[in-house]
Amino acid sequence: MVSVSIIGASGYSGGELLRILAQHKKIDDIAATSRSHAGKKFSEIHKGYPVPEGTFTSEEDLEADFIFTATPAGVAMGIANKMDFNKSKLIDLSGDFRLPAKVYEAWYGIKHTAPALLSQAVYGLPEINRAKIKKAKLISNPGCYPTGAILALAPLLSKKLITSPLFVDSRSGYSGAGHQPDEWKKKAESYGYFMPYGIPKHKHTPEMEKVASEIAGSEISICFSPMLLPVFRGLLTYAHAALAKKISQEELDSLYKEFYKGEQFIKLFTDVMPNIKRTDFTNNCEISPKLDSRTNSVIAISAIDNLVKGASGQAVQNMNIMAGFREDEGLGIIDKCGP
Repeated sequence: MVSVSIIGASGYSGGELLRILAQHKKIDDIAATSRSHAGKKFSEIHKGYPVPEGTFTSEEDLEADFIFTATPAGVAMGIANKMDFNKSKLIDLSGDFRLPAKVYEAWYGIKHTAPALLSQAVYGLPEINRAKIKKAKLISNPGCYPTGAILALAPLLSKKLITSPLFVDSRSGYSGAGHQPDEWKKKAESYGYFMPYGIPKHKHTPEMEKVASEIAGSEISICFSPMLLPVFRGLLTYAHAALAKKISQEELDSLYKEFYKGEQFIKLFTDVMPNIKRTDFTNNCEISPKLDSRTNSVIAISAIDNLVKGASGQAVQNMNIMAGFREDEGLGIIDKCGP
């Protein structure tokens, strides 16, 4: 049994963490911090979710076995500097430990105050980095867009079958923006807008390029186009790339099947397309690679729940690996809950 602390627990990712941890059989204590909702019950803020009983506090618990930071950019690095990593392990859901300091500062516009910890941070994409995750004390949980894109492209990158630049088009539910009252988010909630944003300099672009380059063993550049869907949750990704050599659809399917052999959260499709409704409230990633022989290119399509596999579910999956629990512990489906 382990204790857990969630810092920044009143946002969408915090609500998902509370929901998942409520059904986790290996958790014996949950502390949750919210500066804006201290003193309120979890259920008052996360209405409709099967969250555990408890009250938000303003005091950060830095002595739990596992600490999750679901905080705005720049906050987690300050928390990490105060931690004792011999007693606690950190899983950061923000982007504070995903990039080298200079790259982070250039894309986020924030001074990195914990550069010494960057070398210890392990990128928490289990299907790619499971062995390193097992030994880690600091996990940089991937962003939702990079999760969908990298899982769609990883088999091709690993065999150097695609050439740079890659083109990634992603459609996300508006929950990916968090609780902040941005104008476009209000429009999406009220009027069903479908529109692009963050082009051409979305903060997830360098994260995608860094991980894709590591898998490929060579520098990969990515043209990334994020778009807002008029739904609350879900993330659909279309990754387009030119093939470095001729390949058949059968060979493509076999490549993905072999690469993801034994991965319980990867669902490969050949006859139907990935669908965000099937991934709702699950930690699954649906993937379908499609060959376009006319242009000698491939379109790799993926679907995830941006709040689960794209954030909190993947964070718990990482915790399970680090703690030696069953990897799917706490990650069962809960129907008809949340917004």
